[in-house]
Amino acid sequence: MSEEASAEISEIPPAPSEAEMVQILTAEMTRLQSVASDRLVWLRVLEKAVNDVDTVIKNLKSDVAEISKQVAIRNANQEAPLQEESSEESEEEE
Repeated sequence: MSEEASAEISEIPPAPSEAEMVQILTAEMTRLQSVASDRLVWLRVLEKAVNDVDTVIKNLKSDVAEISKQVAIRNANQEAPLQEESSEESEEEE
C-alpha cells in the first residue's frame, strides 16, 4: 500500500459516540417533523381550496338551473298567448 493511501485511511474520523449519535438522530427527527408539519399545512390549505371550489361550482350549477327554469316558465307563458292568438286567427279565417 502506498503512503498516500495509508495516510487517507488514517484520516478517517472516528465514529461518533453514542451521545453524539443520539444528538444527531434527535436533530434529524426534529427536522423531519418540521418538514412533515409543513406538508400537512399545505395539504390542509389545498384541501380547503378544493372544497371551496367544489362549493362554488355546486352553487353555480344550482343558480344556472334556477335561471333556466325561470326562463323556461317565462317562455312557456309567452308562447301560450301566441298559440291562442293563432288558433283564434285560424278560426276566424274559416
